Amino acid sequence: MEKKYIKVPFDVEMAKRISNGEVDGKIITRDGRNVRVVCWDARGYLCILALLAGKSKDDVGAYPNDGRIFMEGESPADLMLEIPEYMTYRDGDIVKLSNDTYTWLSIIKDIDLSDDGKGGLLYFTNDYVSMLINDGDGSIDIDTYSDAGQKVERATEEEKQKLIDAMKANESPKAKEYLKRFFGIEEKKEYEFKPKDWVLCRSGNEWCLCRFSHKTMRFDGVLIFVTVGGIAYEQCIPYNEQTAHLIGKTDDWKE
Repeated sequence: MEKKYIKVPFDVEMAKRISNGEVDGKIITRDGRNVRVVCWDARGYLCILALLAGKSKDDVGAYPNDGRIFMEGESPADLMLEIPEYMTYRDGDIVKLSNDTYTWLSIIKDIDLSDDGKGGLLYFTNDYVSMLINDGDGSIDIDTYSDAGQKVERATEEEKQKLIDAMKANESPKAKEYLKRFFGIEEKKEYEFKPKDWVLCRSGNEWCLCRFSHKTMRFDGVLIFVTVGGIAYEQCIPYNEQTAHLIGKTDDWKE
């Protein structure tokens, strides 16, 4: 699969690494011409000397370190960089990985382009939450993955929500940790009722005092709480000093 490149503002240090072959990418002009830098340290303000590819001949350009022709405004001859899209990802971004067989979502972890320019690591998630939880950190090098012909692209909002729902459904503490770290979502631990616990229950009407028996799924897939005596309710909360005032009332309970 073809690697996706995007145009980004000029950065002299990144440009040097591209020129030296340390990082994948190209130096171009704002209007898309290929650029070959022949000198980075000419004396004076215009310290970058470069050859700009033309249709029949190369033009010569001289630039300051920011690669701009004018101090204010833009020029078609301004220097820009063209780099793989994955190099613009940051810690916590959500991406979609795919090959000829599978598609899955991942959270980018520990992006650091300063050392090797290879884009960092990915956590496998979504349908592969078990890989995230059980197989170490479940990480791969995004640059190696992309160079192997796999496709890496930004996830849509709908896909991000699918990933969040999958992580919420996973009971591992790591899944909860990553929900909080990457999405700011802190899942509250569900209260575990024991048989014969005193509880308050209701199904759209007033709260009543009951003794808990067990939980089960109703025919329509809704979780219900069965009390001693066999009566089932859709809502159940602990009975204690903070909830006792709700008996016989219809108020919603907020922790």
